[in-house]
Amino acid sequence: MSREKLQEPCIYDQKEKKENSIRQSDYHVHYYIDGCAKPTMTFEQIEKTAKEIGLETISVLKHYSQHMPNGESEWIYWNTTDQESFQKYIKEIGSYKSQHHITIYSGVETELLNSEGDINIPLEEIEKIDMITLSVHWIPKISNFGHHPDVWPNDPSHTSEKAMIKWKQAISDIGTEKIIEGMVTGYINAIKKYSKIKVLAHMEDGLLPLRRYFITFEHLGEEKLIQLLEPLMKACAENGVLWEITQSPIVYESILKRANDLGVLFTPTADAHSLDIFREYILADQFIKSLGLNKGNI
Repeated sequence: MSREKLQEPCIYDQKEKKENSIRQSDYHVHYYIDGCAKPTMTFEQIEKTAKEIGLETISVLKHYSQHMPNGESEWIYWNTTDQESFQKYIKEIGSYKSQHHITIYSGVETELLNSEGDINIPLEEIEKIDMITLSVHWIPKISNFGHHPDVWPNDPSHTSEKAMIKWKQAISDIGTEKIIEGMVTGYINAIKKYSKIKVLAHMEDGLLPLRRYFITFEHLGEEKLIQLLEPLMKACAENGVLWEITQSPIVYESILKRANDLGVLFTPTADAHSLDIFREYILADQFIKSLGLNKGNI
């Protein structure tokens, strides 16, 4: 396997950076050890497919979640990490030898837990990997506000009326603006605490977690939303943390344009859990180009 030691994040001069100097990279590829990924997502098959679609660098990730929002080992689609499977991942990526001269980074996808910037993996496990892709799979704890464990993402039919009423009341009590500020603060604090955070996952226009959990924000207006997200944009630009984009439609392109103007670099991914989805990386890459956004590497 071709492995490179990750350097300290660098700041790119957007006026001088040329498109052809950016390596074609997907930093969010899932591995078969996680039950959410297909059995075909082995290093051999991932690397072969990466070569087919023109990638030079990939990160093959293991999910890592030390805690669930309900305090149990399982919650909706997620589970706390089985240590045996994590150690197996570390052993397999350490022993794999590249067959196609593609650089492969080890890493985890883990969650932002709170506005203090704590993340869902212990320090001793971070030391074993090259990089962290940071996600918001549920709303992080902000002061006394925390995710209601009975509220499912995207699908209100799985959430009881009682739980939804309680959740919406909690949102009303703290206010959407405070939730966005708390989430932004959490991201920034995490970036400062953990130098191995290289990518913010599922970002799109920065508001996807709110949409998933029925938090309305449209009333704030685009200008206010941009203002609330600008501190995170600056933190990403200053620390070389990439903003992840898939091929999903973007609601507020103006947010991404502002991030781009502030020096944020973007990275395309299909968030692949199967080889067929992995090939859709090309669509995400084309989408970033169509938006006129600057790409970067870790």
